[in-house]
Amino acid sequence: MSAYTSHDEERKSGIVELDYRGNFGRDRDRILYSSAFRRLAGKTQVLASGEPGDYHTRMTHSLKVAQLGRRFAQYLQTLSESKDNFAPDPDLVEAACLAHDLGHPPFGHAGEQALLEAADELILQREGKEDDSEDTSKKIIRDFGGFEGNAQTLRILVRLSTRDKIVSEGLDLTRAVLDATIKYPWCRQDGGFGALKWNVYQDDVEYAEWIRGGDHLGIDEEKSVEAKLMDWCDDVAYACHDLQDFYRAGIIPLDQIFQFTGTKSGGVFNPTPSAVAAEAARAIVVSLEKKKKKYDYDEVVKIMYDLSDLVKVYAKYDGGRDAKATMHQTTSALITRYMKAMTIGTGIAARYQGKLEIDPSSEREVEVLKELIWIFVIDQPALHSQQIGQQRIVKDLLQIFYDNENDPKSLLPLDRIDDWQHRQGNYLRCCIDHVASMTDSGAVALHQRLTGTHIGSHSDASWRI
Repeated sequence: MSAYTSHDEERKSGIVELDYRGNFGRDRDRILYSSAFRRLAGKTQVLASGEPGDYHTRMTHSLKVAQLGRRFAQYLQTLSESKDNFAPDPDLVEAACLAHDLGHPPFGHAGEQALLEAADELILQREGKEDDSEDTSKKIIRDFGGFEGNAQTLRILVRLSTRDKIVSEGLDLTRAVLDATIKYPWCRQDGGFGALKWNVYQDDVEYAEWIRGGDHLGIDEEKSVEAKLMDWCDDVAYACHDLQDFYRAGIIPLDQIFQFTGTKSGGVFNPTPSAVAAEAARAIVVSLEKKKKKYDYDEVVKIMYDLSDLVKVYAKYDGGRDAKATMHQTTSALITRYMKAMTIGTGIAARYQGKLEIDPSSEREVEVLKELIWIFVIDQPALHSQQIGQQRIVKDLLQIFYDNENDPKSLLPLDRIDDWQHRQGNYLRCCIDHVASMTDSGAVALHQRLTGTHIGSHSDASWRI
């Protein structure tokens, strides 16, 4: 028996092809072999993909999220106590995890913000509404949809990737796998003008409605169980593996952050954080407040103390075998903890049947671990100084491509020109698609070429990629 129906495994093309992999296994392979996935090797995770130091790229991050997705799904299967209970399919979850970051542009979240701002400015310019009322401008921006990495992921899967142009657009994935990639099942306008995340552009509503079933799009709509599991794996991988990167680099002092002293009073141990731990806790509270998440200082200290049982790092990373083994053991312990934090609430978990429940204390721990990366890396001047230039590159590229509308064949690759000719003249969206597809190094090289900073060579094909 299976928790999934023929409706879940249906493809928009209607074509049924069965082999030993199963439908979800086929989807997993289609994503893995796509050019969009290959480009993730050259895209920023936290630091630029070419940064010395063996940091995670967007591809290595995605591979680890996918590995967690498969193993976490298999763990949930062990919780099913009878043949009548079901857990998410491991192939399905792994496929969604492999796909979850396909839409990220060059330079990570800095590039995403730059592309959003540039798209909003250009759509107002195109509609001639720069000096119109604020309400009208906001409506134009919302209706166009701007740019959002998650929405771009869906667009790549259902439109931009090429597998068999005659049969279908995109990769022609099953309904359930596509649904598992949708973390925010709404359009930009559904979340109001201040929406920070959305998963569907207005151009792609037809596909989203097919995936979600009718009108199940909106800010209050539930995401599938598999999407929730994918999201949890993404958070855990980020909190564990990226934290490991910056401890090894000497940027995050894990050897001091989780150090506590104290005495017992009335049989109760009262932990006192080290000076570095106390400073980190205060910074975490401030950082979370900016994200409109309420944590007080004592709560964060308690979370950090609980984590100190697992983060047993007592010295700076020196590259020796002991240091490497300690870090790997810590990461393994954290991942095991967050795997065991999951339960199937009603004995069944597949798409919209039952619930995947995650222990709230584990969710708070992961939140705190993620914030360490923000306060020690992302919010520091060293990275900001890079991001200013990175955002300039992204904005300049979009402007240059958009200004070239009268002669698009001189710059845009043939697949984007084909998109433009078959999308009722939505040239701006095609330009956004192209800039978003670039790797970090590709964007830098093309920007240098187009601005005359470094003209490159005639045989260099980076301008067509």
